[in-house]
Amino acid sequence: MDTLDNHQDGITASASVQLYSEAFPPLATGSSTELNGNHWPKAPSKIAPIKTSVTTQIVEISFEERRFKDTQNEFGSDQNKICAQVQQEHEVKIEISNNVRARSLTLLVTGRFDKVSNAVSELRKRLQTQAQSEVTVPAEFHRHLIGKQGGVLKEIKLKSGCEIFIPRENDANPNSIRLIGPKENIDKARHEILCIYDEVSKKATERLVIPKIYHPFIAGPYNRQLEKIMTENGVRVNIPPVHAQHDVDIVRVSGEKDGVVNACRIIRQLYQDALERCQTVNIEVSKSLHKFVIGPRGAGLQEILEATGVSVEVPPAEDPSETIVLRGEGTKLGVALTKVYEKADSYATCTVLAPTWMHRHLIGPGGENLQKVVGLPTHKAQINFLRGEDKIEIDGPKEQVVVIHKNLKAWVDDYVKRNTMVEVAVPREFHRHIIGKSGGTVNKIRETTGCTVRVPADIDGEDVVRIEGERDKVNLAREELMQIVNKQANERSKDLIIEHQFHRALIGQGGAKIAEIRDKYPDVLIKFPNADQNSDVVQLRGPRDQLANVEKLLKKAHTDLRDSSYEEKVRIGKAYHKDIIGRKGQTIAKIREETNTRIIMPDSGSQSDVITVVGKQKDVQKAVRQINDIEKVAANIVEEVVEIPARLHQGLIGHGGKLIRQLQDQHSGVRVHFPPASQPSDRVTVRGPKTEVKKAKAALQQLAEERLEDSQEAVIHAKPEFHPFLIGRQGQNAEQLRKATGARLVFPSLDERGKEGGDIITIIGRKEAVAKAKEMLEKQVKDLENTTEESVEVDPRWHKAFMERRGFYITQISQDFGGVQLSFPREPGSSRVVVKGPKDCVQGAIARIREIVDDLAARVTIEVAIPAIHHRSVIGRSGDNVRDICDQFDVSIKFPEFNRQQSQPSDANAAPAAAEVTANGGGENAAASGSETSSNPEGSGDATPSKADLVSISGRQEQCDKARQALLDLVPIEEQLDFPSEFHGQLIGRNGEGIRRLTNELNMAITIPSKAEHIVLNGTPKRVEAAKIRLQERLKELEAEKADQEARSFECKLDIPAQYHREIIGPKGANVRALQQKYEVRVNIPNPDKNSNEIVVIGYQDKAEAAAKELMAIKDKLENQVSAELFITHQVHPIIIGQRGKNLRSLVEKFDVAIDMPGRNAPSDAQNTVVVRGAQADVDNACDHLLDLAGEVIDRMIERGELDPRSLRPDAVSEQAEQPAQAQQQQQQQQPQKQGKKQQQHGGSGPGFVVRDAPWDQQQLASSEHFPSIGGGNGGPAPPPASGNGTAKPSAWSGPSNHN
Repeated sequence: MDTLDNHQDGITASASVQLYSEAFPPLATGSSTELNGNHWPKAPSKIAPIKTSVTTQIVEISFEERRFKDTQNEFGSDQNKICAQVQQEHEVKIEISNNVRARSLTLLVTGRFDKVSNAVSELRKRLQTQAQSEVTVPAEFHRHLIGKQGGVLKEIKLKSGCEIFIPRENDANPNSIRLIGPKENIDKARHEILCIYDEVSKKATERLVIPKIYHPFIAGPYNRQLEKIMTENGVRVNIPPVHAQHDVDIVRVSGEKDGVVNACRIIRQLYQDALERCQTVNIEVSKSLHKFVIGPRGAGLQEILEATGVSVEVPPAEDPSETIVLRGEGTKLGVALTKVYEKADSYATCTVLAPTWMHRHLIGPGGENLQKVVGLPTHKAQINFLRGEDKIEIDGPKEQVVVIHKNLKAWVDDYVKRNTMVEVAVPREFHRHIIGKSGGTVNKIRETTGCTVRVPADIDGEDVVRIEGERDKVNLAREELMQIVNKQANERSKDLIIEHQFHRALIGQGGAKIAEIRDKYPDVLIKFPNADQNSDVVQLRGPRDQLANVEKLLKKAHTDLRDSSYEEKVRIGKAYHKDIIGRKGQTIAKIREETNTRIIMPDSGSQSDVITVVGKQKDVQKAVRQINDIEKVAANIVEEVVEIPARLHQGLIGHGGKLIRQLQDQHSGVRVHFPPASQPSDRVTVRGPKTEVKKAKAALQQLAEERLEDSQEAVIHAKPEFHPFLIGRQGQNAEQLRKATGARLVFPSLDERGKEGGDIITIIGRKEAVAKAKEMLEKQVKDLENTTEESVEVDPRWHKAFMERRGFYITQISQDFGGVQLSFPREPGSSRVVVKGPKDCVQGAIARIREIVDDLAARVTIEVAIPAIHHRSVIGRSGDNVRDICDQFDVSIKFPEFNRQQSQPSDANAAPAAAEVTANGGGENAAASGSETSSNPEGSGDATPSKADLVSISGRQEQCDKARQALLDLVPIEEQLDFPSEFHGQLIGRNGEGIRRLTNELNMAITIPSKAEHIVLNGTPKRVEAAKIRLQERLKELEAEKADQEARSFECKLDIPAQYHREIIGPKGANVRALQQKYEVRVNIPNPDKNSNEIVVIGYQDKAEAAAKELMAIKDKLENQVSAELFITHQVHPIIIGQRGKNLRSLVEKFDVAIDMPGRNAPSDAQNTVVVRGAQADVDNACDHLLDLAGEVIDRMIERGELDPRSLRPDAVSEQAEQPAQAQQQQQQQQPQKQGKKQQQHGGSGPGFVVRDAPWDQQQLASSEHFPSIGGGNGGPAPPPASGNGTAKPSAWSGPSNHN
């Protein structure tokens, strides 16, 4: 009780304590009014008004002070960018307005007051012309202007919007502070600087309160009177500027005391005189004329003040008032009034008609040309060029306006006579080509023609390009412009075949990689197919030269990607795969990390011995070497190298590797590795057992010698243009030479012909055959080098056919026949075609021309009806199918334009899928027309095919018939294949991967209907048949897998008591896992929660029964075990277990027993119990050893004072269980003291809300009646002392007992 009172007294000292009756007043029984009046305070009846924090300020900048005079509020101009930037930085709203007449700029700035003030200063600083001024402040006062960490100087800059440069100590003029900014801002900055200077100066300073309206009489005209006062008295007088917002009536005078006193006397006298003699007159003048009264930089007001002594007060621009106040002597007010009206009425306005395109030429660079045309060195007139209007407005003094109007009109009339402007409609997609890179193209046109080409901006949405210049030069510029447009209109396009899986890598993350190419070649359009299209075609379009560069870049990138996907297969004996994998996969993981490759091992159940390595070729070869080295060490493998010329490798390998496989089969365990074709080398590696490698090496060398005799080489040189003729059409000439001599010719590829060595032809074969072929080939080359010229008669009606398709036939003949030149006559009616080139080539070209003419004369057109819905599949991807048919049969095929509405049959009379229309042509009629179409198709019956279904084929009759059949073979058909629904899931695969892979492999559509015993195949007849064979094979595989699955599902159910399940599972499942791997079965053990004894073994019958037999043996062994319980205090358990169970595992292995230690969460009555299980003798030995070990450890702990001997008795457990309850009660009693101390230690604010005299304080806390004790207070008798080692064997170990 004393402790609690002391604690409460401590609370009183550090916290506000209330009585219980005050803290919790009783609820009133009267009205609610009494309740409110007595206890609860009323809420205030009025809410203080909230003042708005938003203000709007107007900023007007005259034309003379505007920094961007040629800006007409265009979107994206520098002026608008500055306003947008200030608006964002200062969190204000800015509205822009341009006065077209006065060309002034008005800004409305809205926002918080402090933000608006800073924004206005920034706008004036950046949008007004920058003036420069200096203010002199002694150097010793500069530190006061800078302030701590430059804070004062930053504030002055922010308020005034000026740049302030304070000189250094070693400058030539250390007292002169430079100010740069708009004039008004400079005045503000000077005012702020001088105010600070006056405040910190030790000189005398006087503040005079003089109304702002009398400041002009103190300063005098042009501030001359103020300067005189400052000069004569050696003082500084600071009069607030016109636009000041604070202390506008305060005039500060600072300097020497005597000078200040004298200056103040003079200023007061001037103010008194003005106050006595001044009168005012208010006049109304249109707001638009106020600027003329003010004049440039207030010169008009100063002029009137100087001439009459009258001050003219003009309202600010943001004030809508039109009243002007004149203040001065009554006798002078009339004169001043006259001068004000003169200035307002001395200005006139007129207009000059001038086309808009001419305005910029009239102004000239920096306005130089306009100044020359005006003809007045100095003038006060304003010339306004109205945007979008064909006129110019002039306002200013009347006499000046007349002169300027006359000069401008004369210049415009003369310019129109000499120059003109034309508009050319050019599609917007060509505008960027007209401009060129960095404007290079349009600048070139201007240099060559002297004309200006104006291309509209993209945001304008116009197609019209304007050309301005001299009349005779404009047409020339227009022609150059149209040449550019026509050139771009004839851009080239090309399709690249790049595997779909490489597209994402070529594009890069976020399109970064493809963006680099597009930035480098902006004129080339690169289009990748959508991901869902699964297409390999990448489309390019652009100028030919850029297109070629982009093609090279993409091909190089594609090659690099393909190189990183290099794959090599290595055959390693199945028995050595475990050596390559290593323990826990360490060996194969190390190889993967070192070589940066992907290594794919065959499935463990597979019979394949092929290991696949994927990555870059160099890395793959390194990984293969490491794998071979592992096999070499594990199987005593040797490796030898045989030097065989690279040209013989393909012949030694044989078609599909047939010959080399035969050699490997003849020599068991031998593997022969040839270098890849991309890296030609003469080194061939032979690996395998030592004796077999020696035999295989000898056999390989013998084969190479035999091949070498048949593989002699010779080369000759021939111009690349002769190669097509030497090869012949479809290789006929080269094939004839091979048959005649037995030698084979190797010609360079098209890409190699223009490079070094592109003229070399290689001859391969036996020695005699090579010599004979070389002689024949040299003779042909010599004949080709003799140029001749011959002519052939070709009917003029076929000349056009040779010119069509960009001269396809002419180009083909030139390429095939040694680069001969064909010249067709220009005279109408002439049939003589001249062929010039090597003699043999000329003869071949003439024969080819006659063959083409015969084909044209015999050309017919037939039609085949194919439903429009199948046209897309017949044409093939990118037209590949049709292109192949045209090339194979030398025909042309034309499909009708696709019409979605006609793609479906409209009625029952629609044309059948195989209906066809043929035409019999030839003879004179065919020769006259070039083609003939039958109007009555064969086999069409009464049904007339739709025009949308008719496909036209043109060519020779027999070739057209073959092409027609080829097209019909491409028409997709639909068939059903019996396929049990139970296998549909395996056919589809995970996430549809199986069916997707199958459709890509077969290149056709496969539909799997739900709940059906068949699947639907849709494709060409050949593909459907191939798919049926492939799917039937797959069905057999699935049925075999089903049968195997059923065989593997044999079950053996065993009844094994649940207490043995833990031993069967083993630590972390090791025992059951080993059993499953040994017999290739699955063992299902029930969860302990189910309290079930049934264990199920699933697998092949023989293996499942063997595994069940082993489990029953384990059960029998466990049933013969005994168990013993030992009392060993839990304090020594960690030492028995050891680090990570090392000691305990050692004991288990030593005595062949199982030792169960209590867990951390074991109940208090079981935490000292250790169970030992095993054979009788083993358990006895283990128990003796554990008790001896525990005794030694306990003795050491007691000697060190780390253990209480009383806690070692078994009956002490119950006493230990009672201790937590007593400790908890004691802790609850001490908790308030601890909390109070804790709060004091942490600097808390005390216990917080404390109440005294509460009902719970009225009871006696020490009363045993109110708080009886729990349990006996005296406890039991003293426990007997424990034995020396802290264990009692009769109570801890009762001897072995059978555990059933």
